[in-house]
Amino acid sequence: MPVFEYRGVTPEGQDVAGVIDADTLRGARGKLKRLGVFPTAVSEGSRTAEVAFAGAGLLGRSLRPKEVALFTRQLATLFSAGLPVTDALTAVLEQADRRALTKLVTDIREAVREGRALADALERHPGVFSPIYVQMVRAGEAGGDLDEVFQRLAEFLEAQVRLRDRVWAALAYPMFLCVIGGVVLAVLMVVMIPRVTAMFADLHRVLPLSTRVLIAGSHLLTRHGGELVVSGLLGAAGLAWYFSTPGGRIRRDTWALNLPVFGRVSRSVAIARLARSLGTLLASGVPLLAALDIAKRVMGNVVLERAIDRARDGIAEGKGLAQILARTGVIPPVLTHLIAIGEKSGDLDGMLLKAAEVFDHEAEAAVNGVTSLLAPMMVLVMGLLVLFIVMAILVPIFELSEGVR
Repeated sequence: MPVFEYRGVTPEGQDVAGVIDADTLRGARGKLKRLGVFPTAVSEGSRTAEVAFAGAGLLGRSLRPKEVALFTRQLATLFSAGLPVTDALTAVLEQADRRALTKLVTDIREAVREGRALADALERHPGVFSPIYVQMVRAGEAGGDLDEVFQRLAEFLEAQVRLRDRVWAALAYPMFLCVIGGVVLAVLMVVMIPRVTAMFADLHRVLPLSTRVLIAGSHLLTRHGGELVVSGLLGAAGLAWYFSTPGGRIRRDTWALNLPVFGRVSRSVAIARLARSLGTLLASGVPLLAALDIAKRVMGNVVLERAIDRARDGIAEGKGLAQILARTGVIPPVLTHLIAIGEKSGDLDGMLLKAAEVFDHEAEAAVNGVTSLLAPMMVLVMGLLVLFIVMAILVPIFELSEGVR
């Protein structure tokens, strides 16, 4: 169905704009009037607008997680104030300052106006709204507590954004040092070293081992740098393909969990995602088995996901969640103990959210510990490499000066 972009005025005198689907231009004008919008300009939309309106998930890739969290927080506030869904979406649309967000909210609003459930309208944009998001909204619509569900979703997304920002902020300085150090070394090896070591070419004497190693490395990068880069890219592509296979994913995720120091970070982040997702789903009224199926997808680790699958099968047989998770051997005891307390007290969702906070702090502490060691270690390595280069150049010069004397 064609998509039309429009501008118009509401009965209250507010200017509105967006996209709408209709068979013809006249049909688009008639549909706008039935929706209470007096159109001032209607034109057939571009192919980009059609794709975005179709909900293929493409426009979601241009939205940042912070924007999705803000959108959710705005809806939570508006629903708490008692606004209907369409009015709340209209209010959000009026505040939207990016074209991608405007088209997204317009599409959702039009779908709701046509009689679709809000969860179904959100599901049309899988690139924006995860299965957890959609399932919680569906449960909220069924239970009549959309305001509480969106409050939980806003807290859930904001917590994920905070954790992601903390991790990236902690890693930013070591990554900056690595990039700058690599560029400096590359310039030295490719540009500076060949000019300095050219004076040794006419010397009919054996150069020190360090100087010979330095010259060989410089010649390798200078003459075969392109081949090395292409080989590295091909190797990375092959490794990425292998990790995309079922066996490769298992091997990669097993390594990720068993790496010294970094394995702790990987495990803590995955468990925090699981606990927060599962707790949020349960608090929204989603059954435990369905919540486990949805929450395991956000962990990003196949080994841990398989442990959750085994736990799900055990729960279906009538066993307790904490008991089954403890037997997997990959779930931290802290989580199983908190789950056991939640099962006994009847507050499983609350204990899971507390567990998410515990593992958030653990992941942040682990990342801070790693980065506090990485930065000085990288500085030390860079200093040793520079010292090696300087000594490899100066030693033969000193030997030459001694021979002249």
